[in-house]
Amino acid sequence: MLTLLPNPSYTSVAGQLPRTFLGEQVGIAVFVAEHLVFFPDEPVLVHHAEDLEDAHRLMRMWKGYEPSLVQYAMTLERAYRPYFSGEKWHHDLEACVAALAVSRMHESLPPNIVDPWWLGSQPFHAGHRSYLCRTCPDIFKSAEWFSLDFHPIVWPGGRPGW
Repeated sequence: MLTLLPNPSYTSVAGQLPRTFLGEQVGIAVFVAEHLVFFPDEPVLVHHAEDLEDAHRLMRMWKGYEPSLVQYAMTLERAYRPYFSGEKWHHDLEACVAALAVSRMHESLPPNIVDPWWLGSQPFHAGHRSYLCRTCPDIFKSAEWFSLDFHPIVWPGGRPGW
């Protein structure tokens, strides 16, 4: 379970990920956003035990940056929209946007969304590119950043500091 960010631009990410990845990423982002917005004090529930540690890492990584996470989900959802019909994500995404807007007294996402401090960090993005290239070399071999060099996934916390 990982929100894939091979580079800091959500729009570029949406253009680089294949359709199946887009759908998965929207689902993961909505899962994390829903938990952080609606159930911040509740334990994280996942279907597979092996996802629990990564789910906790994702919660810590995005905590405090919920509007940016929702913006990520919305950007990928717009790219994925032509391929799906009726998945529940769209309604869940709208509910997250509405909850964030109400909690911050806006009618939509805040106009000045604060990006996470780690967005743009080369070690962070290199780990995501490395993960994509190792797990799906046939899909990403044409990407300008394709490389089989190993870079570990970096899991930043919600506040500055690794």
